[in-house]
Amino acid sequence: MIDRCPPLGCFSPYSFGEGVCPPVRMAAALAAAGQPVLPLTDVMGFWALVPAVKAAAAHGLQPLIGMLAPLADGFLLLYPDDEAGYSALARAASAFHRHPGRPLPATGLPDWLHGLTGRGRAVAVGSAALAALADFSFPGWQPFWGISADASRARTEAERPLAARLGAPPVAVILARFAHPADRLALRVLRAIHQNALVDRMTVPPAPTALAGDALAAPLSWFPEAIAGARAFAAVPSWTPPLGRWHLPRLFADPAEAHQRLAALARHGAATRYGSPLPPAVAERLAAELRVIADLGFADYFLLVHEIVTEAERQGHRVLGRGSAANSLVSYALRFTHVDPLRHHLYFERFLNPERTTPPDIDLDFSWRIRDDIYRFLQRRWGDDQVALISTHVTLGGRGALRETGKALGFPPAELARFTRAIGHRSIAEFLAEARTMPAARGLPLGNPVFHRLLRVASRLEGLPTHLSLHAGGVVVAPGGIHRFTPVQPTSKPVPMTQMEMHAIEAVGLVKIDLLAQRSLGVFADVVGDLARQGPLPAVLEDVDALAADPPVAEALAAGRTMGVFYIESPGMRSLLARLRCRGFAELTAASSVIRPGVAESGMMQAYIARHHAATAGASVPSTPAPTAKPVPSPAGPGRAAPSPADRSPAGGLPGLPPGLHPLFDEVLRETYGIMIYQEDVMKVAHAVAGFTLGEADLLRRAMSGKERGDEIMARSRSRFLEGAAARGVPAAVAEEIWRQMASFSGYAFCKAHSASYAVLSLQLLWMKCHHPALFMAAVLDNRGGFYGPQAYLSETRRLGVAVLPPDVARSGWNCRVIDGAIVLGLSFVKGLSRATADRLLAAQVDGFASLEAFLDRVRPDDAEFAALNDSGALARFGPPAAVQMARTFARGGGLLPGGFVLPSFVQKPAPRHELAQRELRGLGLLLSAHPLDLVALPPGLLPSDRLPDHVGRVVRLAGVLIARKPVTTKRGERMQFLTLEDRLGPFEVTVFPPAWRRWGHVLSEAGEVGVIGVEGRVAADWGTLSLEANRLFPIPLRSFPPTPR
Repeated sequence: MIDRCPPLGCFSPYSFGEGVCPPVRMAAALAAAGQPVLPLTDVMGFWALVPAVKAAAAHGLQPLIGMLAPLADGFLLLYPDDEAGYSALARAASAFHRHPGRPLPATGLPDWLHGLTGRGRAVAVGSAALAALADFSFPGWQPFWGISADASRARTEAERPLAARLGAPPVAVILARFAHPADRLALRVLRAIHQNALVDRMTVPPAPTALAGDALAAPLSWFPEAIAGARAFAAVPSWTPPLGRWHLPRLFADPAEAHQRLAALARHGAATRYGSPLPPAVAERLAAELRVIADLGFADYFLLVHEIVTEAERQGHRVLGRGSAANSLVSYALRFTHVDPLRHHLYFERFLNPERTTPPDIDLDFSWRIRDDIYRFLQRRWGDDQVALISTHVTLGGRGALRETGKALGFPPAELARFTRAIGHRSIAEFLAEARTMPAARGLPLGNPVFHRLLRVASRLEGLPTHLSLHAGGVVVAPGGIHRFTPVQPTSKPVPMTQMEMHAIEAVGLVKIDLLAQRSLGVFADVVGDLARQGPLPAVLEDVDALAADPPVAEALAAGRTMGVFYIESPGMRSLLARLRCRGFAELTAASSVIRPGVAESGMMQAYIARHHAATAGASVPSTPAPTAKPVPSPAGPGRAAPSPADRSPAGGLPGLPPGLHPLFDEVLRETYGIMIYQEDVMKVAHAVAGFTLGEADLLRRAMSGKERGDEIMARSRSRFLEGAAARGVPAAVAEEIWRQMASFSGYAFCKAHSASYAVLSLQLLWMKCHHPALFMAAVLDNRGGFYGPQAYLSETRRLGVAVLPPDVARSGWNCRVIDGAIVLGLSFVKGLSRATADRLLAAQVDGFASLEAFLDRVRPDDAEFAALNDSGALARFGPPAAVQMARTFARGGGLLPGGFVLPSFVQKPAPRHELAQRELRGLGLLLSAHPLDLVALPPGLLPSDRLPDHVGRVVRLAGVLIARKPVTTKRGERMQFLTLEDRLGPFEVTVFPPAWRRWGHVLSEAGEVGVIGVEGRVAADWGTLSLEANRLFPIPLRSFPPTPR
């Protein structure tokens, strides 16, 4: 009988082109085959280490984790036996990835393997690998002689003397690549995808698909010592970082000293915010929070974040802490956040509490201009080897897997396009389940075996990684060095990224800080800097209630005139603000929560609007509706939410509203008119109705939100809630209904503290827009990255009464400048102008440019830069564009007279308007001298957008430039669009339902360079806001102009 042999190696999909089985699938296959071990030996990486450890535990297997080091001939399998050995391998992997594609040395070991420290085991497979081990000494690393499944007896006998001299016992090396026979084709397809080739040209190394021990041993039955060696080798676990133990960076060796420092900083910050002595409520809350932070051992973490915030403020930039951190008074005192948690009823327990032992999650937003500077600060403060960005693992979705598999299998592009359009954003499994009832799948060859083969192979590749990218903002500071936990790989930033993604990083115990780049904080910093140069900053900027009460701000907010203002400028948000006639900080905070998809789709947004108007104007309004997939028609009007048939408690109710479920429920939801819209509302209701502590209520919120959801947890929580409610006299039927609503709403509820943090910045920016429109819009244009494109912001600037002038070589900076109340565009807007040329230009501005000749001599733009500067209008002080171009041509040809350039008079006439517009599009990509509608042939009979209120319910025709679009897929799988168009008077909204989109959606691709389209549809009104429900889109062609000289 053949002895059983365990596999010693396995490639996960992170060894791109080598593996196709995620650890969880391989673990299930190995367990089913009776194997005792789950190996993982990716090529110079630990990307899949945590999933492998967890998969092994789930299937009762021992993890055997190392990495494969490729050599010019053969390879090494390296397994760490202690933490130092693991760190050494992580360092080697990091060095390997610093120079991807570097050729391997013909003999010996590559330099990134020199000097491995710690303890471990090194398995050499191949004669050259064995020889390399003999040439390099790794104290603490035991050598093994690897015998591959395809090894010949002759080669083995040739290697035996060297192995004996090294003291390297033989081990059979079987690499498990496949968990199922179908994985072989999947790997060939994966290789074809990586090489952009057809699958017919791909081969894969021989590897077993039967994983039972006797099957793996069969090829080496002639070498029983190697099989026995593999069993003994696999019986000894490799070392991996322990999971579930937190590793926080320490600023102080003594935790008590860290706590004392944090308490001193917090008390000082609180006194700055509230005055001294602290009000009793503030002092009590601060002491309670500090006590929890100290008990949980997180003082050093807060001190680390404080250092980061202090550095940003030293550089003159505000930090915006968001998410649940804004529930904390300590965060507010230390200026992580800028919303008063006491004044706005924010619960610390939503952020941190004794029942929740996971570390705090503090997210910080910075101006996009300084985030890299903050990274460098962390490296200086903690050392290069302790700081890393967190990676994200980009994977193939269903549509991508289908498309790439089809290309590799040779499907025609047109046929693949049909398949990928049909699948949309579904998984392949979802597509297969719904395909026969989906309109988008009509006409597909669903019964064709070739099509089914495509889907089968694609489903095996779905979810597999394609490459690493950067997490949006996650950073870790690793005590003792990042290589204690993970290898790193290079990025375009000054800091490398971890091989492990966010969840694995947390599993090995590193605590992430999210440092996110935000363009609006760049706007804030620019305007504050300009105002500071004019005098002291207005105190109103630090008082959110005063900001909201400011008459111009209140008027703009209530009308939804918020274009350019962070967080509240999208078409949907502008519409919601207008429907609410939003006034005040609390209403703005609620608005930015109820607009989220889950709330809106459940009918809660419409219910909130109706209740808001009822509470503020005394109108009757429906009771709280049960969550539904879409708003339910009711007598209140189309799209309004219908009353719920649920039983109501006769007592309770809110002013202007019908009775609610129970007085306890109504009272805690008074702020939101009896509707749960915040995550904190679940906590409030559990606390008030069932007597949960706030810490227990937060754990319930987490369970309901899905982060820790499980049937057993939910069953225990439900029983505890119903018992607590009964103890407080809540009828059983009412308690059941409250529980049902909590469970339904919590899945899409939003963190109130996050909305409140962003609402502060929104009000500050809106105040800047209302009172300093030129400075504000100049900053919006400079920082880019808003919801709309720069052309839309130029139009908004003009609507505010601010002129926008073209760049000027004598007056422009790199960014925009406000001169005499007008915005002069910066040189950064000139297409193709290099920073080096711009810097020469800015340096030469000191002495001015007496002539074009002087400009050319001192700035030296190349031909393309000169053309762009001329087209943009930046050279207009030297004459009309045609004259300037001819003058340069003469200068390059030596056509200069002592008196300067000699030009014919006809080229010195001002350029016609259409020529200026075409030049601006070439030089800036923007129109300054005209509106896009000026360049198209508008048909007669179009309605201007300011006349829409006079035509509610009627069919009209308008034209506008497309400035925003939002594609939506309905529950039936049909596509539709929300469009924002703009005519000369302002933006207007268009809804294109599926029938109209199917027929007229192609018009958007025919809009031409300036993006103008026409729309015909019915004018609809909703709480005073207007939109057009399109029944037809139509193209509007460009007008015919003579060609513009270049």
